[in-house]
Amino acid sequence: MIGVLNCVCESRLSSERQWFSEKDWEQWDKQIEEEAKSGKLDFLIKEAVEEKSQGRLKEL
Repeated sequence: MIGVLNCVCESRLSSERQWFSEKDWEQWDKQIEEEAKSGKLDFLIKEAVEEKSQGRLKEL
């Protein structure tokens, strides 16, 4: 009986862990989208354009 309970608990914990992870990523995506729309991330585009114009970008 204890083994069955442990299995159920581990399964539920795994499901809840997955749910929390998905919620964290949803919040992250929402925050990035809001910051992009508000212009907070424009400096990243400016940096990338400057680096490219100076030939300092590297292939990943």
